[in-house]
This record gives sequence, C-alpha cells and structure tokens, in this order.
Amino acid sequence: MSLCIFRKIIRKANSWYMNKVFPLKLIKCIKNLVLIQANKMRFGWKTIGEGALNRFKAVIKRHRVGFIAGIIVIILLGVGVMVATQPMRDQAYMNEIVTGPQGRELIEARLHRADKKALTPSGRIKSYEIKTDTIRHNPMGGISADIILNNNSDLRITLNFNRDNSARTLRVYEFDFSDQAYSLYKELGVIKDIKSDE
Repeated sequence: MSLCIFRKIIRKANSWYMNKVFPLKLIKCIKNLVLIQANKMRFGWKTIGEGALNRFKAVIKRHRVGFIAGIIVIILLGVGVMVATQPMRDQAYMNEIVTGPQGRELIEARLHRADKKALTPSGRIKSYEIKTDTIRHNPMGGISADIILNNNSDLRITLNFNRDNSARTLRVYEFDFSDQAYSLYKELGVIKDIKSDE
C-alpha cells in the first residue's frame, strides 16, 4: 500500500474517532481504498504492458527485413568468432597438457627411466626445460614438444604426448633426439642401435 493511501486512512480515522463512529466506517474506508488502489494498479500495469507490446509488434512489422538481417549478422559474427578463436583454444589446451602437472610428471618419469639419478646434482640429466614455443599438433597423432636438458640447447629431445590406448590415459615417449642428446642417451644405455634422424 502506498504512503498516500496510508495518510488518507489516518486522516479519516482521526475524524471518525472524534465523532465516535470509528470502527465500522474505518473498516469500510480501508476496504474501499484498498480496492480502488488495486484496480488502479491492475489496469495501469495492463495498459502499460499492452502498449509496449503493441509498439514492439509495430516496430517489428515495419522493420522486418532489417530485424532478420540483424539476427543473421549476429549469428554470423558469433560463428566467425568461434572459428577464429579455435586455433588459440587448441593451442591453450595443448600447452595445458604438456606444461600441466600431469605432463611434467610424465616427462620426469621418462627422464628417470633414462637416468636413475636424473634431476639431482649427481645425475647426468640435472634439469630440463619445456620449450613452449615448440608445442604443436603432431600430424601422426598427439602433441609434440621439445625439451632442453641441462640448459644446453644442443641437448634437445622431442617428446610426443598421446592417448592412443583403450584406457585413454596420457602417455609420453621420445620422438626425436639432437645429436648430443642421442649420444647422452646412448652413454646412459637407453639407446642401443637406434640412429638419430639428424
């Protein structure tokens, strides 16, 4: 109930109280005022709602072609943005796989397989660095990325991350070696008769 109605009721109640006809007239007055206000609100909102709807329909009728063209343009822009950003989303996904916790864990497991003391001061492989600018989709399947060992760019290994097994678990294996990395792995006894592609 609005403040205006409340004030009217208070004024009427004061006048009736002075004239000793308070209870019945007050109840009738409140009932009438509430009904009048409810009708005003109902018809007022109905009128506003119908008017706005009619205006909207008229605008759509007048500008039907422009309206349809606008919707088509919005849809085409949405599709264009999705297509244009797809390579960036793919690259971000590949970066997350390789540089994420699971990818790093798999890389370190491969390095420990080659050198039992890897990533320690007494190991031959003391450190590694993932070259994020080399993360790419492998045409043969999976994701390829280069790692550099011991901060030496000549000790490069290309790794392939793949989910080619039935369990869809992520696996990693060495895909390619630089000459020095090949020699290091041969000294560690990991490579026996495989030749480097370089």
